[in-house]
Amino acid sequence: MRRTWPALLLIGWSAATAAPRLDLDPWAFGTLIGRVQRDRPDEIVRVQPDGTFDTAGFLTPRLDDDDLLLYAALGVEVRWGAHVEGALSAATGALAWREGEVFADGRPIADEAGDTGFLRDAWLRATLGDAAVEAGRRRLRLAGGLLIDEIATGAAARYDADPLGAEIGAWWVGRSLQPEGQPLALVRARWLPDFLSEVYVFGAATRYTDDLARALAQPAIDRILVGLGPVAGAVADLALAECARIEADFTLGWVGAGAELILDGGSVRAHGAVGLGEGSLRGTPRAEAPLPCRALLGRDVLRQRVDRDLAVRSVGVAVEARLHRWSSLYPGAFATWLTGQDGDFDDRLGAFLAPAPFLARPRLFFGAGLGSSLQGRAPAAAGVGGRGVRLFGASLLWAPTQTLELDLDVATLWADTDDALADGRHYGEEVDLWGRWRLADAVALRAEVDALWLGAFYPEDGVWWQGVVGVEAEWAP
Repeated sequence: MRRTWPALLLIGWSAATAAPRLDLDPWAFGTLIGRVQRDRPDEIVRVQPDGTFDTAGFLTPRLDDDDLLLYAALGVEVRWGAHVEGALSAATGALAWREGEVFADGRPIADEAGDTGFLRDAWLRATLGDAAVEAGRRRLRLAGGLLIDEIATGAAARYDADPLGAEIGAWWVGRSLQPEGQPLALVRARWLPDFLSEVYVFGAATRYTDDLARALAQPAIDRILVGLGPVAGAVADLALAECARIEADFTLGWVGAGAELILDGGSVRAHGAVGLGEGSLRGTPRAEAPLPCRALLGRDVLRQRVDRDLAVRSVGVAVEARLHRWSSLYPGAFATWLTGQDGDFDDRLGAFLAPAPFLARPRLFFGAGLGSSLQGRAPAAAGVGGRGVRLFGASLLWAPTQTLELDLDVATLWADTDDALADGRHYGEEVDLWGRWRLADAVALRAEVDALWLGAFYPEDGVWWQGVVGVEAEWAP
């Protein structure tokens, strides 16, 4: 028996040393942001006291916002040997104090906690040779943010044999712990010409019903209801969609391609997608709506004016280029085209529809300013009320040191289609100035000023602007 102990110890030591090593890399991040926004156009069509629709007030620059936002996140990255990795993280969302209540990502914090549990990342990936499978909850980015840049829950299988790779998966896009609707089926293939560049093609498809479908169809719903005529004064201040319940159902697909290339003396990013699919709208009078509203929007009226089947045909393209020929100055240019919907909703919906888009330039128009990346994203139709976007801009990045950088963007923006509720297609000209100064390895100051000089698309002249200042701190051992 005594002779067996050394052998057992030797076997145990060999097993312990042969076991995969577990590496944990914790991190934490926090930021405090102050934001002032003035003269934001009102994009909600409402009913006036005399019973007519407030089409004159629609798009009028009359909304102001003041926010003090607090955000905190912590997480850990996990590696177990050479074949297993993953991550776990949680975040508060953008916290704000409004009317005596704490809000997170624009809704009461209790609602945010119940819906998302503040969970962001929770995924594992197992790799064997060139193949890998992953499952869980993580950030999903598709077409450079043209279609998706948001947390998603699902699973995927990958094959990576550089320089070629492929992926197939299914993802519920959104931060909710109980995802709505159908998952997004996604197939991607890529080619890596070098370790800094990528060329890819993809196909994706999903189905939207209920609230998600209505969010996509809201441009169509607003225009249909505006065309129904005046409503009695008893429904003053009632949002149009509250007069009738519009059921929407969309089956959508996208095919696209893109490239992010580092070239000799510059860089180019180009992403594009074609949207295809079909959808339907069905109207039902709201029993709880005021009587005059129910009388005007009866079932027969809704069947005649609202009920319809739609073919979805749309295009989205975003291109950005930047020169890297000087040590501290990096001039560039960018352009985006997202198709819009005209006034005819008989059988076609032409607005570019995206599951959870995030476009970074220009910042104010796309809601991509400082702090915007902390909040969740939702299905959306391109442009103001689905009118689409055509924009062209120039940029200049100045980075004189490793701790200081300033970024200037100038852009002109136009709607893709004409609209009876707007005087023209010209959204306006936007100027954005963004800066970041790293005070220490773990602390940085950020500031931003954005302004959009409103064009003929809006009923009144004005300047929609915002100023943002923030301090951020990060920790990683």
